[in-house]
Amino acid sequence: NGLSHGAILQSGGADAASPGDTAARTARQFLDAAAVGNATDLLRLDTDTLLAAQRKGIASAGRKSPFRPVVDGTTLPDWPLARIARSRGKPVPLLLGGNRDEAVFFGASKADPADVTQKDLTNMSLEGFGAIYGHYDPLVADPAQRRYAALTDEEYWIPTLRLAETVSRRGGRTWLYRFELPNKAGPFAGHVPHGAELPFVWDN
Repeated sequence: NGLSHGAILQSGGADAASPGDTAARTARQFLDAAAVGNATDLLRLDTDTLLAAQRKGIASAGRKSPFRPVVDGTTLPDWPLARIARSRGKPVPLLLGGNRDEAVFFGASKADPADVTQKDLTNMSLEGFGAIYGHYDPLVADPAQRRYAALTDEEYWIPTLRLAETVSRRGGRTWLYRFELPNKAGPFAGHVPHGAELPFVWDN
């Protein structure tokens, strides 16, 4: 507030942050993967080594997208949704939404499409996700598409709706979009993956 008159959020909500202790473990895993003792030592590493350490760090994390904003009490004082809910005055207007098949971007469904692990999830526990996954059965007939739909909702669509609802309750204005134009060709033909809206946003 006071720095911008509005914001556009594409494919994202406000849930994906880490508490300090989780972020510290993620940082330690990254340093171990890079075979260095502290963050200063990273400055002497080449790009290939850093990227390899990043891949190892992601693989060893217990959830998807482990590198995320840190609720440290200073730079990010509180969880974003909680901060908005307690804020004084109206939040800035928001345009926000997502794509129908965001999860397709991150790889094909596994041999058993119903097989979802904690590493596939960004926000929820595996137990919590399992409690709702069965409700997709009558909604999406194809098992592979069902998996895409549920993972897309977990990471993108539900956090987007939660943010819109929180801003709206605080008296802010929100506009929601759902991008559903499938790719015509390429590896994602027939789907609407993460990033599919960008050529239209930039008219390119």
